[in-house]
Amino acid sequence: MDDWDEWDGAVISNVNAEMELRSTTDNPSGTPTWGSWQPFVNGTFRGRGFQFRTTLTSNDIAENILVDELGYLASVQRRTEQSTAAISGSSSTAVTFTNPFFTGTASIGGVNSYLPSVGITAQNMQTGDYFQVSSVSGTGFTISFYDSTNTPVTRQFTWSATGYGRAG
Repeated sequence: MDDWDEWDGAVISNVNAEMELRSTTDNPSGTPTWGSWQPFVNGTFRGRGFQFRTTLTSNDIAENILVDELGYLASVQRRTEQSTAAISGSSSTAVTFTNPFFTGTASIGGVNSYLPSVGITAQNMQTGDYFQVSSVSGTGFTISFYDSTNTPVTRQFTWSATGYGRAG
């Protein structure tokens, strides 16, 4: 026992825990094809589903390993899409995003709980003109322009949308 390091203390030096992950771009509730296991370190990972595993090892038969807590923090990156030129819009002009945004699921925040924020810069507006943005979704939105008598009119505009990740 004299050869053991701190046999009655808290110093444990011959154990290790290695966390790994693998991902799939397929529907994880179906029959997905998973990628290979890779070390889980701080970084950006892409996928529709993720699996995690931890390998616990001890290089000394006198030292055991106990994991009190193990986890990860996942977040979806914020991104922005925007028009590259002015668009001519009138009553019910539909705008479609190039890449759909992630908007939440029943198990992640709730369906449509993370809708993108849409900003409009209207041009050539007349006194009393206004616009309404409606039907905001992960794939686009609708904009309508009206004059002071609530009659649809055509106006120029640019837009930007800020949301999270990419759907699909």
